Amino acid sequence: MIRNIPRRTLLGILAALATAGLLTAAMLPFRSNISIATAGLVLVVPVVVGVVTGGFIAGIVSVAIGFLIYFFFFIPPYFTTAAGATENWTALGVYVLVLIPVARVVDNMIRARAQANERGLRLRQLFEISGLLVEDKPVQELLSTIVSTLRDAVDARQVSILLPHRDRLGIVATAGAPLTVRDQDFLEQLSIETDNVSIDNWFVLALRAAGRPVGLLAISAAALNEQQRESLQLFASQAALAIERAQLREETVRAERRLERGLLSVPLIADDSPLTVVSRYLPGREHAQLSGDFFDVIRTPDGRVWVMIGDVAGHGPDEAVIGVYLRVGWRALVLGGHAPQYVLPALQDLLENERHHEETFATVCMFVIDEHASRATVFLAGHPAPLLLCGARIHEMDVESEPPLGIAAGIHWTGQTVELGKAWSMLCYTDGLTEGFDDGPTRLGADGLIALLASRDPDEDVDYLVDTLIKDVVARNGGALADDVAILHLSRRSRGR
Repeated sequence: MIRNIPRRTLLGILAALATAGLLTAAMLPFRSNISIATAGLVLVVPVVVGVVTGGFIAGIVSVAIGFLIYFFFFIPPYFTTAAGATENWTALGVYVLVLIPVARVVDNMIRARAQANERGLRLRQLFEISGLLVEDKPVQELLSTIVSTLRDAVDARQVSILLPHRDRLGIVATAGAPLTVRDQDFLEQLSIETDNVSIDNWFVLALRAAGRPVGLLAISAAALNEQQRESLQLFASQAALAIERAQLREETVRAERRLERGLLSVPLIADDSPLTVVSRYLPGREHAQLSGDFFDVIRTPDGRVWVMIGDVAGHGPDEAVIGVYLRVGWRALVLGGHAPQYVLPALQDLLENERHHEETFATVCMFVIDEHASRATVFLAGHPAPLLLCGARIHEMDVESEPPLGIAAGIHWTGQTVELGKAWSMLCYTDGLTEGFDDGPTRLGADGLIALLASRDPDEDVDYLVDTLIKDVVARNGGALADDVAILHLSRRSRGR
C-alpha cells in the first residue's frame, strides 16, 4: 500500500512524524508544568511541516499523528483511551477542527507561491525569447525558435504560427502535440485580421509590425491568466517585427542574388563553333553570386573569338561592381569593333574613372583566336598565364607579362602571337585557384595546378574535368578557398575527331 502513496506525500508524513517525535521527547520531561493548551499549540508544528513537505494529504495525516500524541501523552489520564474531564475533549476537538483548516490554508499558500514562481519563470522565459528575436536568424529558424520556446514558457499543448501565402494563411511552424484535422481546419479558416480571440482552448493573437499585419500566433493551452495574455500580446508585437525584419532580409538577399546572376557572363559563341567553352565562377564572399573576378567570351562576325578573364584586387562588393563595369565595358568595346590593341587602354580609363580608391587595380588576360587558324594574339596584364593542355604535356603559355590595369597611366599593352596547333585545350583562371594550400604550409601555385591536371585523363569530359579539378584544389586546401575563383576552359578539336 505504501508503494501507492506519492513520494512527496510520504516524505511529508515522515517529516511530520519525525518532528512530532522530537517535540514529544522534548516536552515529556516537563509535562507536569505544561498546560494542555500549550501542548496542543506545540503540536501544530508537525502539521505545518507535513503540509509544507508533502502537501494537504500529508497535512491531514499529520493532524491524525498529532491528535494521537496529544491524546495519549498530554491528555490525562495518560496512555489510556479515556480523556477524562470535559475540557480535555474540548481541547482535542479544537485541535482537530482548527488544524484541518490550517493545513488547507498552508497548502493553498504553498500552491499559490509555487504558481507565482512558475508564472514568474514563464514570464522570464518570454523575456528570454524576446532576446532571441533580435538575433539575425533565417526566417524558418526564427519561427521554430518562437513556437518551441513559447510552448515551454506557457506550458501550451500546441503553438502555431500562420503567415500569408498566395492570398491565404498557411501554417508555417508548429510545436507541441501534432495538429489534429479539427485543429488544422480551425487554424486555416482564420483571417489575418483575427486578434485576441479565444475559441475552443485556442488563444489567437495577431502578429502586427507597426500596424501592418504579418500573420497570426495561435496557442492551445488549458488556461492562460490575464497576466500571461498581456505578456503574450507584448511578445506578439516583438515577434511580428522580428519576422518582418527576417523576411525583408531574406528577400533582399534573394533580390541581390537575382541581380548578380543577371550580371554574370553568358558566352556569345555559336553552337556550331569548333571551339568548346566551359566556365565556372566561385565568389569568395559568403552568400554572394558575384565577385571581383570576371570573364567573357565573344565570337564576332569576322569569325574571331575574343576571350577575356580578369581579377579586381579585393573581395568586397565594390570590387564586384568594378568587375561588372570592366566586363560590360570590354564586351561593348569588342562588339563596337575596336581593334585588340585599343581595348585594354580603354578599360584602364574606365577603371580609373569608376574606382573608389586610387590603389584599386585589375589583372587581365585577353586573347583573340581565329576559329580556323592555329594561333592566338595574347595580351597579359599582370594576370596568371593560361595553361596549354596538349595531350600529356601541360605548360604555362610562354607570354611576357605586362603591368595590370590601374597601376600607371599611359601604358600600351603589346599583343603577342602564340602558336596553338590544330587541336588544343587551354585553361584560364584567376589566382584564387592557386593561392590555396597544397596539403601543407606551401601554396598550390601554377606548378601544383599543372600536377593536378596531369593526373587527369586528357580525354575525359570537360565539365567533369573542371569540376573535379576544383574539388581537388579545395581538398588540398583543407576547406573552402578564401579568394574568388573564375575558370575558363577552351578547346578546339581538329577535323576528324
